[in-house]
Amino acid sequence: MTLIGKSIATTAVVGTIGGVGAYAGGLFNINSDSDKAQKVDPPKEVVFISSRLTDEGYELLDTEKAGSAGWDVVLSAYRKAQTKTFSGSPEVSTEESGLRNKCRVALKKDDDKNYLLARQWCVKETTVNKILEKTHKLLNATQVVEGEAEKWNKKFEDLKQATDEFKELREKMKATSANVETLKAECKELTTPEVKTTEEKFNTVLTQVKEWCAVTK
Repeated sequence: MTLIGKSIATTAVVGTIGGVGAYAGGLFNINSDSDKAQKVDPPKEVVFISSRLTDEGYELLDTEKAGSAGWDVVLSAYRKAQTKTFSGSPEVSTEESGLRNKCRVALKKDDDKNYLLARQWCVKETTVNKILEKTHKLLNATQVVEGEAEKWNKKFEDLKQATDEFKELREKMKATSANVETLKAECKELTTPEVKTTEEKFNTVLTQVKEWCAVTK
């Protein structure tokens, strides 16, 4: 074979190898992209409101049986509610069957809006203190208890830096004359008398007491 022929043959072989390499590389890239496309995050676990409330210690009302225990008390309070209703406005003529239906639907959802409504109107009436005592310990706002001074001091300082969710309480703690006793007085007012689930301020008070007047057990 002449020198020129060898050169042509070599070039052809190199070109072929290069082509195979490029093709193979292309295949690997395609597979890699395909693998990436197939990787998906696992589905988020759905926790229905009914389960969430039960886990938190609430006793669900029976949404199937008419006249079952607890509905009369809750329905009476629901008819008096001004804004904390499923429609967002007064529902003075709501019947038990209507409220039961709304609760039946809400308890099968998983969003926060329905959770807050169900926490008031789809459970047997209870109080802030009774719900919290399952997972938290209320700090003593009327007597000096050994070991609680440090906890009160920390809550007082943290509250002064709290978000706008607690704006009203926060501003009271930032007043020049405010001290730990100011916070204790607020906690005493929030927990005496005990606020019931059927009161419009329940969700707000529960959050405040849990955050600033109690500690996790």
